[in-house]
Amino acid sequence: MCTRRYLAVSKKGDVSLRDDNSDPSTVFRLHPVIRDSDDIMFESYARIEHVVTGFWLHALADEYMKKEQSKEDDGQSMSGLKYTTAQLKKIAAIQEKQYNDAFTVQHVEPELVEIYHYMAGMVPFIQKLVSDKKNRVVLNAKMAHDIITSLKEMKNFMLGSDGPIKKRQKLMRNLRIVELLVSLLKVPFLESADQVHLTNIFVEAYNVLYTYLIGDSRKNELYIAKYIDFFLTQFEYKAGRIGLSAAHMVMELIRDNRKIVDRISHNHINKFVELLQREKNYRYLELLSVLCLCDGVSIADNQRYITQVWLKGENKDCVYLTDLGDKIGKTKGVVYVSVNSGNTWTELKNFAASASVDGDEYKFLERQLELFGMLCRGQNGFAIDVITKELNYLTWTEAFTCLCDTTLPERLRAKYCELIITLFVDIGDNVSVADRVKLSYVYDDIKSSEVNGQILTRVLGVSAAPVDVLTWQ
Repeated sequence: MCTRRYLAVSKKGDVSLRDDNSDPSTVFRLHPVIRDSDDIMFESYARIEHVVTGFWLHALADEYMKKEQSKEDDGQSMSGLKYTTAQLKKIAAIQEKQYNDAFTVQHVEPELVEIYHYMAGMVPFIQKLVSDKKNRVVLNAKMAHDIITSLKEMKNFMLGSDGPIKKRQKLMRNLRIVELLVSLLKVPFLESADQVHLTNIFVEAYNVLYTYLIGDSRKNELYIAKYIDFFLTQFEYKAGRIGLSAAHMVMELIRDNRKIVDRISHNHINKFVELLQREKNYRYLELLSVLCLCDGVSIADNQRYITQVWLKGENKDCVYLTDLGDKIGKTKGVVYVSVNSGNTWTELKNFAASASVDGDEYKFLERQLELFGMLCRGQNGFAIDVITKELNYLTWTEAFTCLCDTTLPERLRAKYCELIITLFVDIGDNVSVADRVKLSYVYDDIKSSEVNGQILTRVLGVSAAPVDVLTWQ
């Protein structure tokens, strides 16, 4: 069904797919395994006979491996990731029917058939576009508009009022639309006659892939992860924000997927930081943030390495500086921000008021504060010391001043509140007393004084009158 072609058996017994449904080699007869009636009911078992040759469909015993899965997983490459553990069997045709060659007739809900036909209808135009570009066909404005409109329809089709619809996203895998879009993105476009049109198409293609990834489908993420090395090469393209669209999509691909995060090497991180040094864009900060935390669990090695290469590296021109006026010769007790390595300073409240909340500069400051927090999550002492003491990117006084400043946007003040907790409260030995309560003991190790009523005092660390407890015999 996913290929929209018909199963066929040749006279020699070779199984293949055909486009012509009127071909006699595509006709089969079903035989019920349990002969209660001549009808084949849904969810029942049947053997399948080829009408012309009389051969029977047979599943080979050996597990079938796809070409891209034939390589062994070395634990490091993205291509070794498997998105499913389901076994595949290759279909053959044999002259004698076998007892275990029983196939199930499954009923498909009309809703699933409808959404399948919708997505399947999108395949031909992408195939034609890739084919046309291989044949060096130059796109005009109308052709580009039609393609972009179709891609937007595909993107919107995967979204419902409550978010992404997994059944529709899944069809991107089943119909191999992901592969088609990757083939499209590999088409050379620089200095071509239709570069502008292709650039807009590529950006929309990345939007489709991003929509395919949002949600919480690990299969969708692992399925596309094998192309991540190609996507990383796209980051450097500045035309039409192709690179930023690719970074945004890869960020969603990596987010909270430990299998993928564990295969992001230091070389990958170096690449991300290098891009950030070339262009201070908040998308690259988002990309670094998702490498620090996975499903609420901090990844200390990534946190430490990002801190080292981003904050302690030689090129510090990829960080917005903030400081109190007392330290930079400005108004006392006021926080200032510099977007050009300290050459000029602007009051933070004026910066927040003049910069659009959706503007790139304001978003960069917000994402930088978020990344500070991500680097320090899990009580990462190295990152905390670098940010708050060694390089003084954010001090307690500065953070508390921003939190108390009612002229700042509430969202920005909330960021500073979170940072105060992460950088100055949830650190070192600052652990909740309740986390240290010991509820079980080895009886032989309990001293007589504790047995006589001092356990409560010693455990909770508070003054309390001795409590009578039963002496265990």
